[in-house]
Amino acid sequence: NATIKNSQIGHQKISIIGSGLLLIENTTVYANQLVNLRDDYGSTWNGDIIIRNITLNNTGTATLINAVWSNHYFGYTCYLPANITIDGVKLSTGSSFYILPNLSSTVDDAVISGQQNKNPYVLPEKIYVLNASGYTCIVSANESLFANVEVIIF
Repeated sequence: NATIKNSQIGHQKISIIGSGLLLIENTTVYANQLVNLRDDYGSTWNGDIIIRNITLNNTGTATLINAVWSNHYFGYTCYLPANITIDGVKLSTGSSFYILPNLSSTVDDAVISGQQNKNPYVLPEKIYVLNASGYTCIVSANESLFANVEVIIF
């Protein structure tokens, strides 16, 4: 578990791996990404992420949760957050943001979950988006990979 509240974070963004509940609230990050799931540990978060009232002081394409999938054996199954709740986002540049990583279009569900790969990766179940009016929420540029993720926009 980790909680970050009432903070200002520089260009290194929030780099983390682990499990449990990650709560980020009333925080400004001076980067194009809010959370970076560290790829040297398989870009894994086995749990939920709640993002509430954040400002992304971005200069380019905004991504809330970045991860890198590789076919490297880490010794354990890797996870993207099971459930993601986004409640209140402000961007300094642009009118849209990606929620999940823009993994290459060559990475698809068969590659990630198939028997031939060394690094099984569990994809999210649900994404809840609240108070993001004025912004377009895009799950990922790799639409086919995340096609079965349920997105609920209020």
